[in-house]
Amino acid sequence: MEEPVANIAKHFEGLQDPRTGNAKQHIFLEILIMAICAVICGADGWCDVELFAKNKKAWLKTFLKLPKGIPLGMGRLRRPASEQVVEIRMDSVYDKLS
Repeated sequence: MEEPVANIAKHFEGLQDPRTGNAKQHIFLEILIMAICAVICGADGWCDVELFAKNKKAWLKTFLKLPKGIPLGMGRLRRPASEQVVEIRMDSVYDKLS
């Protein structure tokens, strides 16, 4: 059986990381996975995702590396084009789970 992170990674491979420079301290795929988990639990925006990740850090570390901890200021990740691509790929994930 495949690891959950590897399985999710397949749906997002090729997705361009919209961050630049010093903003790339954290693993992009791990930020996406934190966001997916947070949204499933009711998060409504990046502030909620960050709060979720801080509160669930111990659990997240059971399957994510988080070498630099929980990212702060996740709202900076927001880019309209990348959000559309993530939404399309999330639809693919949901279809596979249904």
